[in-house]
Amino acid sequence: MNCSRLAGDVEISYSTELIDKSAFQGCSSLNSIKILNKDIEINDYNYTIPSNIKIIGYEGSTAEAYATKYSRTFEAID
Repeated sequence: MNCSRLAGDVEISYSTELIDKSAFQGCSSLNSIKILNKDIEINDYNYTIPSNIKIIGYEGSTAEAYATKYSRTFEAID
């Protein structure tokens, strides 16, 4: 939260089970978050992942569902 110096791209590992509702709030310099766990729990709030951050994940994943629900840019991992 409020990690304005965290810039560029972030990769969330396979072993991560939850993205809490304020994890990326205020992280204005992030470009994208790559989520490797297809079934990660993402707290169901519009601001959990800010709208300016591209979500990269697997088709059919919870990351894609979150991106669709909140109109976020989503890129599928091949």
